Order: sequence, then structure tokens, then C-alpha cells
Amino acid sequence: MNNTTNLQSDDFGSYRGAADDQTLRAIQLYIESDDAFIRMDTASDLVKPAAEALSAQLAKRFGEIVRENRVKQFVGWYIRRIMEGRGFSLDQQNCKVCSPNNIFTRGARYRRNVPVGVN
Repeated sequence: MNNTTNLQSDDFGSYRGAADDQTLRAIQLYIESDDAFIRMDTASDLVKPAAEALSAQLAKRFGEIVRENRVKQFVGWYIRRIMEGRGFSLDQQNCKVCSPNNIFTRGARYRRNVPVGVN
């Protein structure tokens, strides 16, 4: 299921320096995981921002570093690359996150290019 776009481990875009490279790569690997895919897909199907679904796991795995604005921006940037590479399209940006205690206040929503169950 792990069908990501072919991204290099040192591809942090303009976010290099938001955290150390090892942390950024670990965040990338989590976002590329089956667990994250299931969470982002489900959030998208429920018309919620993909990042909203990853908040608790990111905070648990990486601690306070993921609360820093530049790291959160990196997460959003990388989620978009992954979601678009997996057949989703950007639906709406800057959507309010309503979940309590979420590390994100806003995030992008995605929609499937082909609905579930349609070949």
C-alpha cells in the first residue's frame, strides 16, 4: 500500500532547518506509513483536513518539536505532496481544525480523484 511519489530522503524543500534533518526525515517516514495513509484517507473521506488526523500521532512520536510553526508548515507541505501523489486533489486550503487539543488550527482538505469502489 505504501505507494508514495519518489521523494528523496533529503528533500525538505524550503523547510531544511525547521528541525534537524533526522527529525524531518522521521516525520516524512511517518507520513509515508500505512497508518498515516489510513488516517489521512479517512479524514479526507469525512471532509476534514488530512493533518487533523495525524496530530495525535505526530505529537506522541515527535513531542514538542511538531508544535513549532515551521515544522507544522513542513508537515502540511509534505502531506500535500503525498496526497497528490496518491491520487487525491486539493479540495480546500485553510480549513479550520475543530478537534480539541490538535496541534493544527488550520489545514488543507483533499478529495479522491476517483471515488472509493469505482474502477
